[in-house]
Amino acid sequence: MRRCMICGSEEVFLWLGGSIGSLYQCTDCHYIGPIVLETDAQQPFADQFMSFWDLLEGGTFWSETGISNQMLFQM
Repeated sequence: MRRCMICGSEEVFLWLGGSIGSLYQCTDCHYIGPIVLETDAQQPFADQFMSFWDLLEGGTFWSETGISNQMLFQM
């Protein structure tokens, strides 16, 4: 089962495919990109999935990685 790497939705479909790679599209958040999550789980994913954007908005991403906002903008 494929899931969107941004929102965790199961509504991910092959958007463009060819000999050099594939792009997938999420119909829920409109992500288009080459990276999706592959899982065998048939259970609801919402309890297990914390998107990157949720971590950024909540501020926990920065504390978990040890990167500060000031440090990021100095790079």
